[in-house]
Amino acid sequence: VVGGAILGGMLGNAVSRDMPCEDHPYAFRVYAQGLNGDVGHRYAWRHDNDYGYFTPQREYRRDGYVCRSFTETTYVHGESHTRSGSACRMRDGNWRFDD
Repeated sequence: VVGGAILGGMLGNAVSRDMPCEDHPYAFRVYAQGLNGDVGHRYAWRHDNDYGYFTPQREYRRDGYVCRSFTETTYVHGESHTRSGSACRMRDGNWRFDD
């Protein structure tokens, strides 16, 4: 758990699958900031020559939970990868990414 975000499931498998493991701590920190920060703000990370952006797009409620949709773009070894997803804040305050 980093900054109130559960970093498993979709995040570990889908969102970060094109990212080297050594970039994960930098990106995950920014994802947690974005999930807990302002909707519409672009949050950036950088590690060596790799970098990326995480932007929470919209906040909504689903089944009584606060959720956020987001987009994220990573630039790894000169290639860009853009994905969209959503995450919901659980009762314990942690964010769980949807599969």
